[in-house]
Amino acid sequence: MGDDEKRNRAITARRQHLKSVMLQIAATELEKEEGRRESEKQNYLSEHCPPLHIPGSMAEVQELCRQLHAKIDAAEEEKYDMEMRVQKSTKEVSG
Repeated sequence: MGDDEKRNRAITARRQHLKSVMLQIAATELEKEEGRRESEKQNYLSEHCPPLHIPGSMAEVQELCRQLHAKIDAAEEEKYDMEMRVQKSTKEVSG
């Protein structure tokens, strides 16, 4: 019985050690993944979002807001037009 207990303890200790090693590896992989995602986010933002230069006066800020709203409206119209084209094409293919 003494040998069986020692073997069971050794097996349990080995399992616990392997589990802790796996958890450490998983934690480092999660940190790497988080860092990679953050760098991808920064790259995407630098490519797609121009730097924002906020003017000094309130009138200039309001004008900037108007320009941004106009760009948003144009993008929304384009999105709507594309959605309608897709729906029309889908109906033609289906029907």
